[in-house]
Amino acid sequence: MKPVAFVTRVIRFGLAATIALVLVLAFTWIALTPGLKLIFAAFLWATGFSFLALTLDMHQSMKRVLPLVATGVGLPIMAILGTKVSVGFLIMAGAVIAGWLVNWIVRKN
Repeated sequence: MKPVAFVTRVIRFGLAATIALVLVLAFTWIALTPGLKLIFAAFLWATGFSFLALTLDMHQSMKRVLPLVATGVGLPIMAILGTKVSVGFLIMAGAVIAGWLVNWIVRKN
């Protein structure tokens, strides 16, 4: 691996980790604010259905589609649990979204 490619990868990973940290902190703040909790849950519902739509749009192997299906089903479930049971489920769902964003930034060519 060339030194320039390595430095670029390290910078990209640092940027992705910083963005993920900021997103998780923002999602935590939103989930703990009483008026914004339901709006965040609705956002999670919409994001979950977007992941399911991406699954239907992709014509790939099951290995590539399975994480999208799991996220598409998991986000609305965590939204329901976050509004009915505990706010921690909303924060966990925000961490899942941040993880997808980190994956996209790190793997981008």
